Amino acid sequence: MQLREQDILFVPPYKTRVEIEGEVKRKGIFEIKNDETISDLIRFAGGFGDKAYSQSLTVLRNNNKEREVRNVIASDFTKFTMQNGDFVRTDSILNRFSNRVAINGAVFHPGNFELTPGMKLSDLIKKADGLREDAFMNRGMISRIKEDNSPENISFDIKEVMQGRNDIVLRKEDKVSIRSIFELREARTVSIEGEVIKPQTFEYEENMTLGDLVFKSGGFHEEADLSVVEVTRRLSYEQAAKVTDKMNEIFQFALTRDLKLSPEDAAFKLQPFDLVFVRRAPGYRDQGTFYITGEVTYAGTYTISDKNERLSDAIKRAGGLIPGAFTTGATLTRKSKQSAAEIEKKKQLMRMDTTLMDTILTEYRSYPVGIALDKILESPGSSIDLMLQPGDVIYVPRELQTIKVSGSVMNPLALTYAKRLTVKRYINMAGGYDDFARKSRTYVIYPNGTTETTKGFIFRRSPGITPGAEIIVPKKIEKKHTDNTLKWISIASGLSSLLIAVITLVNLSK
Repeated sequence: MQLREQDILFVPPYKTRVEIEGEVKRKGIFEIKNDETISDLIRFAGGFGDKAYSQSLTVLRNNNKEREVRNVIASDFTKFTMQNGDFVRTDSILNRFSNRVAINGAVFHPGNFELTPGMKLSDLIKKADGLREDAFMNRGMISRIKEDNSPENISFDIKEVMQGRNDIVLRKEDKVSIRSIFELREARTVSIEGEVIKPQTFEYEENMTLGDLVFKSGGFHEEADLSVVEVTRRLSYEQAAKVTDKMNEIFQFALTRDLKLSPEDAAFKLQPFDLVFVRRAPGYRDQGTFYITGEVTYAGTYTISDKNERLSDAIKRAGGLIPGAFTTGATLTRKSKQSAAEIEKKKQLMRMDTTLMDTILTEYRSYPVGIALDKILESPGSSIDLMLQPGDVIYVPRELQTIKVSGSVMNPLALTYAKRLTVKRYINMAGGYDDFARKSRTYVIYPNGTTETTKGFIFRRSPGITPGAEIIVPKKIEKKHTDNTLKWISIASGLSSLLIAVITLVNLSK
């Protein structure tokens, strides 16, 4: 294309690529004219962000050899012309306050407040709507940052400050702490235990009486003995300062179930940390029950009538035995509560033996008790006629007609009971002993839970057999067989060395 004399040539301005990051609304790379400034770039980026430090910017610029840093202050934003490849960084404002003070603790409105010129501690307390009624007046604390940024504590007497004496001029970032009297002392409580509906610990209240505390705990149980209600009180500071054998003060009172105020009750005021114990009446007994099932007329649950009731009495109350009852096989399962010491011992065993199940840690455990119900019914009230306990379960089965053979026999199975057959005969009917049987330790478990073993060394006597019994042949303990070759080699080597030494000494002595 040829230009004519009248033609006008328009040359667009050269575009500059620059990048801006930091506290601006739109970050990234922008194309601007080669004569535009930082002020124009900020405008293209949507302006500064809310937390931008707008007093200066940092520009990274490429020169002919390397990069260089330029710091541009706000007054030069309209003068500093951008170049291609410039990188502009906007920083954030400092994360601190120029006029903040704070107050916390026993004031009505704790928080942050504006520090005004000449502001004093009493002014800040007034801004926080004053002190709460529970404020500790003898001491407060100001946490201050000194000029070198090291921390400093300043204590003050609140009463003097509020009276206009020894007031303190505040600085920025001062933090004032005023404590409550409840924060500076142990939580004051009273506790009640024993035969009340809700034994627990309560917050102490002034002028609280024994009746008040029982009322808070829901009243007495029926079994409570109100003739001896005990209060344990810790020693006072003055008493504890003296070295004596006394540990607590003990008081005893008699109360009534209607909780009416008696002169003694009204006069005795509880103090912080008092412990109140309501004992159980000595003649009270839990309504314990037992359960009887099996071949009795009336199976079910029964309440134990008195502490001397026995197994024979339980059979009578159940209407007696019905035809076919197998008294020899009757069983008793008893429940007992484990003490804390027993549970702790079992925990120690579990730590040493990980194969133990955690079921051994249950509060209550059941175990079988071997009884001879046929003999008990023949002589009721005798020493074998056990007294009933809460949770007892009595089971009277029908007459059993089988014998079970198990353990180290060729064919473990159940066999029909025959009166004249012996242990050995039943084992032979089960195929006899296997190769691992420990014959001398054969034992019999009877239906009532008792056990009898084979007795005698030369002339062995086997246990008797009753219907429902189980014959068990235990297995031999496997012995570990070790190779003695190395041991004999070692002995031979030692003997050879000794023999060579003897021969050497003999030759030297010639």
